[in-house]
Amino acid sequence: MPLEGEAALLLEAHESVLIVADLHIGLERQFAKKGIHFPSQTPIIEDKLKKLINEYAPSKLVVLGDVKHNIPSISIKEWKEIPRLFKNLAKIIKVEIFPGNHDGNLEKLIPKNIIYHPSKGSTIQNGSKKIGLLHGHTWPANDLLDVNSLFMGHNHPAIRLKDSLGIHHVEKVWIRTKWDKKKLQNLFAQNKVSASDKEVDTNHIIKRKIGNPEIIIFPAFHPLIKGTAFNDLQSKFLGPLFTKKCIEFDDATAYLTDGINLGFIKNLYI
Repeated sequence: MPLEGEAALLLEAHESVLIVADLHIGLERQFAKKGIHFPSQTPIIEDKLKKLINEYAPSKLVVLGDVKHNIPSISIKEWKEIPRLFKNLAKIIKVEIFPGNHDGNLEKLIPKNIIYHPSKGSTIQNGSKKIGLLHGHTWPANDLLDVNSLFMGHNHPAIRLKDSLGIHHVEKVWIRTKWDKKKLQNLFAQNKVSASDKEVDTNHIIKRKIGNPEIIIFPAFHPLIKGTAFNDLQSKFLGPLFTKKCIEFDDATAYLTDGINLGFIKNLYI
């Protein structure tokens, strides 16, 4: 269940799990290079996470990648703020991270009691249903192909809205969609995966029945990130599921963080 007004989801599984994506700690440095100076957003991120933890009392916190922002290096800001943030969070809750493409060498920054998952994701049980979790910059691991639901971040979904004066506004959204099972099966059957994804066991995938999961794409948790407009035909999307056009796009549904259903993407193009 997405939490109203927040880029966060509370999953009531066999244990209550608070899930967020795309913290991008250190993003302010990128703005500063362009002459735009923001105070550090890390205290805001920490306060918001602690508020949600106190309010909903989850058993654990899951971060679906891009904890840090700078790549490939680690900035001084990240060296200072990431260890402090996760040390403070680990005092009050169990924390697990599914690393993203910005998270190179993140293991150097996080406490040893933080659980660090493979970048291709893993699953958790929600009653009789299996849920896959990953950042989204890689192909899913084999055991994520037949899940009931798939949670991912990476693309920072947003919608571009135009008001009566013709002024455009970009708002964070949740995206609910499916993947194209037939296209996904064909891609793996033809071994059309990139060299970096050769660890995927394509023979296993060919034999495995690919499921039809509900896919939930998370908005970015960082306060300054609005995101990529899913209803803008000029937008470029990242990750193999998108670049190989495996995601059902037009029939995807967008929801504002306050819960308003904006309808199908195909009806929102501007």
